[in-house]
Amino acid sequence: MRNSRLYVDQPSHHRLFKKFIVFHIDRTHNMPYRDVYGVNWEFVNNYYQRLGYTCIQVGKGAHEDVGTYFHTETRQMLLYLLAGADAVCAIDSGVAQISVALGKPTAIFTGSVDLKLRYVGFDNIQVIKNKCPKPELEYCYHTAVSTTGVKCVINEKEPPCTKNFHEWQVVGALNKLLNLN
Repeated sequence: MRNSRLYVDQPSHHRLFKKFIVFHIDRTHNMPYRDVYGVNWEFVNNYYQRLGYTCIQVGKGAHEDVGTYFHTETRQMLLYLLAGADAVCAIDSGVAQISVALGKPTAIFTGSVDLKLRYVGFDNIQVIKNKCPKPELEYCYHTAVSTTGVKCVINEKEPPCTKNFHEWQVVGALNKLLNLN
């Protein structure tokens, strides 16, 4: 088994920005066990700006602001943007899957989803995850055959595995991927 691979020929002088990180943190609405709560995104944006990175945010849904919003009108534009990024930080979504397929360093937020069932090889992936207070429910998303997982039995609207993420989890994961440690 291996992850899908996408190839986009993009010379460094064709990149949209000199150094940039793409963020995709849209709320999923009907799947709160895949959302992100608690990150101080202004801190993350300021941290990477001081290091010379531009923080670019993509997505069409409700979200907190991370950096400069970039409307990717087409799939091709999204692909082009991701292909030029130094790193990507996203919820487990199509954006994360495309980023991994492009071979981009990718930090992926996950709540109740076991990413080992979706990706192979984590050399270029950092998982950002909180523990479930009930170890037997750690990956409850996979406890039923479904396309949308299962609702959290602890707190349906704000599952504990998605609450209380911290900006240092984001910075730590991205710094590893960017070799900034």
